Amino acid sequence: MNEDEKSFSSPSPHHYTIDLKIHYDEEARLYEDIFNQVRAIPGVTIISVTEASQTTGTDQKTVRLDLKYMPDSKGVPLEQYGFMLRRKIKSIHGIDGVKFISSKKIDV
Repeated sequence: MNEDEKSFSSPSPHHYTIDLKIHYDEEARLYEDIFNQVRAIPGVTIISVTEASQTTGTDQKTVRLDLKYMPDSKGVPLEQYGFMLRRKIKSIHGIDGVKFISSKKIDV
């Protein structure tokens, strides 16, 4: 196993941040319904709004967030964690779409 394979197969002790946009149903309560469920995803530590909600169409809104997370320490590879994170966010009732804009490792 080479060094690149080891880095993806071992748990990551680092924190990361993702800049993302969420498209959601206007009827969904952003803070009570959506943010609380995103915060409940294992590894997610902080959610910050970086661009306020905007109406984008009939019954649609979008919000830009900065989400800080530490991948699950149970041996989930970093790449797999990213896919799981996107899937869990998209499955939250009221969310119609998720777009990851950028991601980076941060110092804590």
